[in-house]
Amino acid sequence: MTADPAHLDPAPDGPLGAARRALTVERQRTTDERDALASFLERVRNVDVVEPTPVQGPRRKIQTPQTTGVATVRDAYVETVMSVPHYDEEYGDSYVESLEAEFGADVAAALVQGHFGEYCKQSVLAKTEQALDERERFLSTLDAERESLADTEERIHTILDRVEGTVDDEDGKPSFSALEGRRSTLQNLQAECDEVAADRQAAIRRQHRQLWVPRSAPDVPAYVYQGLDETYPVLSTIADLGECITNRRRTVERRMSEAK
Repeated sequence: MTADPAHLDPAPDGPLGAARRALTVERQRTTDERDALASFLERVRNVDVVEPTPVQGPRRKIQTPQTTGVATVRDAYVETVMSVPHYDEEYGDSYVESLEAEFGADVAAALVQGHFGEYCKQSVLAKTEQALDERERFLSTLDAERESLADTEERIHTILDRVEGTVDDEDGKPSFSALEGRRSTLQNLQAECDEVAADRQAAIRRQHRQLWVPRSAPDVPAYVYQGLDETYPVLSTIADLGECITNRRRTVERRMSEAK
C-alpha cells in the first residue's frame, strides 16, 4: 500500500473492510461450533452406559449396550460437531481425526475401539465441556477484537480528516506563519497516530492473554486475518496513515523553507 490518503478510505474492499468481513465469518463459525458442541454434550449425557459383565465360555461378537453406546455417540458427533456448515472447508477431518483433535488420542481410541463405559462417558463429557469453554472464551476475544477494530478505525478516520484539513486550496499561497501552524498540527497528528498504534498493539496482547494460550501461539489477527493480503490490516493501515502524515509534514517544511 502507498501513503496516499485515498487508500485509507473506509471502502468495503479496503483492508479494514476485509478485516471486518473476516472477523464476522470467524465469529459465525465459532458460534456454530459452540452450538454444535452444546448439542453433542446434551446427547452424550443421555446415552446409557453398561459396564461389561465377565462371561464364561467362548467369546461371541454380539450387540451390547456398550457397543450401542459407541454407535450412538458416533452418530451424535457426526450430526453435530461434524455437520457445521464450514466443517469440510476448514477441517475436512475424518471421525477419528476430529475426535483426536477435540478430545485427545485416549478418548478417541476408547470410542473407536468400542468401549463406552462410565469412565469413557465422563471423559467425553469433560472434554466436550472444555471445548465449549474454549469456544466461549474465543467468542469473547472476537468481540473484544471487533470493538478494538471499530474504535481504531474511527480514530484513524478522525486523524485522516484533520490531515486533509492541512491541504491547500488549488490556488492557495499560505503565509509562513500559516505553514508553521500546519506543521504543528501535523506533528500533533503524528503523535496521535503513534498512540493509536500503541493502543492497538496493547489490545492484541490483551486478547492473546485472554485466550490462555502459549506465547508461541498465533495472536488473534494472525489467526483471523491469515487469508487477507495483510496479516495485520489495522496496524498496516495505521502505518500508512503515519507515512501520509510524514509526507505532508515534509511538504509543508519544504514550502516553509521556500517562503523564508
